[in-house]
This record gives sequence, C-alpha cells and structure tokens, in this order.
Amino acid sequence: MPRIRRLSLLALLIAAGVNFWRHPGRVEAAVFSQDADGPVLRVSIIGDPADPRVPPTHEAIAFWNREFLRLGRRIRLDSAIIRPDSVPDALLRAASSEAAFGRGPATSRLLRALEADTGDIVIALSRTDLISFSVRWREGSRGVVGLRRSDIPPLSMLNTVRNVVAHELGHVLGLDRNGDSTTLMCGRPAACRPAALSSDRATSSRCRHATTAESRGSFPDLKSIRRPRADLVGMTGPSHIPPPAPVKRVHPSGA
Repeated sequence: MPRIRRLSLLALLIAAGVNFWRHPGRVEAAVFSQDADGPVLRVSIIGDPADPRVPPTHEAIAFWNREFLRLGRRIRLDSAIIRPDSVPDALLRAASSEAAFGRGPATSRLLRALEADTGDIVIALSRTDLISFSVRWREGSRGVVGLRRSDIPPLSMLNTVRNVVAHELGHVLGLDRNGDSTTLMCGRPAACRPAALSSDRATSSRCRHATTAESRGSFPDLKSIRRPRADLVGMTGPSHIPPPAPVKRVHPSGA
C-alpha cells in the first residue's frame, strides 16, 4: 500500500510539473523586446538559408501575425533572421521524444545549447526524420520548434511544411491540441497527422484559425498589451490561410 501511495504521489507531482511548464500564467508586456510597432517576439531560423523550408516558415510566421491582428493583440513575431548553422540532430531527436511531457533533461540540454541565440523563439531545421515538436515560450525561457526533414513525406507534400510550422508555433504560443481535424491545432491522439495538413493547391491550406475552445485558458494572457477578453470570442475563421503579404525584415536588436 505505501508503494501505491508513493507512485500516486509521484504521478501527481509529474502532472503538476507538466501543467506548470504548459501553463505558466500571465505575461506582462515589459518582458518583450519593443520596436516602433510595440512588443515583439524575436524569431531565429537555424539552418541553411537556401533550405526549401525557409519560405513556408516565413509564411507560418506571417499567418500568426495576421491572427494577432485579428484578435486585437499588439504582440507580434518579427520576420525572423536566418542563422546559417545547425543544431545536432541527436539533440533534437532526444528533445522530440520529451515533447508530450512538456520538458525533460534533453529539452533542458537543447535550451542550454541555444542560450547564445538572440531569438525568443528558435526554429531549428533538422536534417533527420524526427517527429516535429515544440517547446513552449515562457518568460525567461525561449520557445523552440524542431522541424523534421522535408525531402520525404509527409513534409515533402504541398503546403505541409507551412502548416506544421504554424501548428508548432501555436504550441509555442500556448495553444494545446484538440481533436477537430478541421482546425490548425488538431493533433494526437486524434486522427490528425502532418499529411492531413497538405493541400493540392499552392495558394491554400487546410489550416483553420484557432478556435475559442483551443484558446480558452491556454492562449498567452498578455494582460497589459491586449484588449478585453471579448477578443477571444468567435475565433473561428476561413478554412484557408491566404497567401502571405510581403513581410518587412526586422532584425533583432544586437544581432
């Protein structure tokens, strides 16, 4: 019996830890970098500048900036700098295996390896076949997206890179998965896989806007830079991400 109690206590502590990493609470505007347009999260893309995943990654960033604008939030992602470097694939694979738990030893090693990066969010273009994953951004700890190779399915399918990056950025920003295959944040254990995020048209995708249910209690609560919570009502939108508008390149300060 004592053994059962100890195991139950351990399970509760693990659950509490996962919840802490996933839902760290309110975030104030003062923690963000600022430019002429207001608070900004700086984004770094680590990989070959000629990598075919770079343009769809910029499209995913532009998508979230449109969402922030639609929701009346002044926070935005910058247009991202590209750092011609790499993160060891073994380190990304290990962190990917911990994604379901929020954090773990490998994730901590990954974050330490990225300490010198100037980005608040780092998107690492891996060269291996891993499960694309994300680490949630929180005050004092950068967000990370690890993206699998795209020369083989499913990321070789049209529009899938853009939509997978947009999905993982949703996690970085605090959104959880749901079971609705018509929405951007659909994911395991529902029958949603990266191949479902492809499209046979170059100018469309099957990503919908985040729904109210996805956002409730998990979308970043940027109290001092947002409008009233009414902006979370009616967050359904068009079924397609429109082609992105040209994005002005903004380099992080000190880069």
